[in-house]
Amino acid sequence: SIHATSVDLSKAAQNNILELYDGSSITGNVIATTATKGTLSIKGDTRIDGTIGAVGNEIDQIKFDAAKTLEITKNTFKTQNGINFAEDGVLKLTEDANVTLDKITTTKVATTGTGSIIVDSAAVGRLINITAQVGDVTAANKDNALKLLQAKGGANIQLSNANVAIKKIDIGSQDSSLILNVAGAFLVGDFTHTDGKGTLQLNQDSTLKAGTNLSSAQI
Repeated sequence: SIHATSVDLSKAAQNNILELYDGSSITGNVIATTATKGTLSIKGDTRIDGTIGAVGNEIDQIKFDAAKTLEITKNTFKTQNGINFAEDGVLKLTEDANVTLDKITTTKVATTGTGSIIVDSAAVGRLINITAQVGDVTAANKDNALKLLQAKGGANIQLSNANVAIKKIDIGSQDSSLILNVAGAFLVGDFTHTDGKGTLQLNQDSTLKAGTNLSSAQI
């Protein structure tokens, strides 16, 4: 465990990699004194009680090198090169606050998709806004996609990038909205919700790729 006001991944302009194994925990903010340097490598279940790249400069990336869970108690994380699901890990955000995914989410090609983002603590009135590419909707096999985006606390989900591929979006029993906010191409393998719950909102002309199922229950 690390208890510090901050953990600097780029001391003396170095591009350091911090490998986190089972039972790792950081209490404090992960920072980069040199912009866009420093990687968090998730190799075991880890908890960070603080922000990532939000105080000062962005870090380089968060990379899942194993099928493990990274829990962050703050919904604010800033990276230059996004989230890399090299393996089927889970990013769990536990603050009741808005979330913005503003850098690319890279996913390993797999039939079921790779990587999960869980934002169940974001309640009604919050927004999960995806402004950067997720997976690659242009991939011929439809398998370059995020496995799961889950938001069962009531937050709306807004897709604000023209290239988003997600195998499953799950809002549970909440009457949340899935908002297609730009003219783009989208693959949503399943939009999962309780019967009679969930709204699909189209703000722009959109292309829904083959394999999309916008209701696994009645909207």
